[in-house]
Amino acid sequence: MIYTIDNFFTEDELKLVWKELEWATSPYRLISSLDSGSQLEKTNHLSYNPRVIFKERQFSSISQICWNKIFLNEDLKTEVKKLNVLYGNIDAATDLIPTIKYYEDSQEYKPHTDFAQFTSCIYLYKQPKQFTGGNLYFPEIDTEIECTYNKFVMFGSGLQHGVRPIKMNRKDLIHGEGRYCIINWLCRNEADFSNDKKV
Repeated sequence: MIYTIDNFFTEDELKLVWKELEWATSPYRLISSLDSGSQLEKTNHLSYNPRVIFKERQFSSISQICWNKIFLNEDLKTEVKKLNVLYGNIDAATDLIPTIKYYEDSQEYKPHTDFAQFTSCIYLYKQPKQFTGGNLYFPEIDTEIECTYNKFVMFGSGLQHGVRPIKMNRKDLIHGEGRYCIINWLCRNEADFSNDKKV
């Protein structure tokens, strides 16, 4: 039910991705869970949405690279469809909505589902790793995936998932040494997706 790839981005892609992440790691660009529309009773992370800041995909390296490597990747879709007979609907997706979730000390995301067809996550952090925790877990199927650098994870959005609390020595905020997660939702289209509500 869960598809993973190690070392998802190439070294050249990582340079572009990190350039944008470092630019985004600012109190003026990262927004609170309240402002991002997340459920406050379930999370306290910060968010950066390239589709809000850059209206066109080509102006965001993260959006463009993920579009090419996920949405346009027929080999990836073929592998995902092998996991579950219900995953054949991946071909019905018409859009890929990116967002970046950033976690620092004590931040987490309790189990929830997403109103999309598929959710993908890519873990990144500055090396050496300055935190523990942050694993992605699936309580309904008793599965936990370790937060390892440049790992890609994809699953059906209706599968409950959460993020274990981050633990780190630094207590100041937005220092850039926390856990980044590049999330891409495969969905019908942006209009339909924005009208749905997370549960």
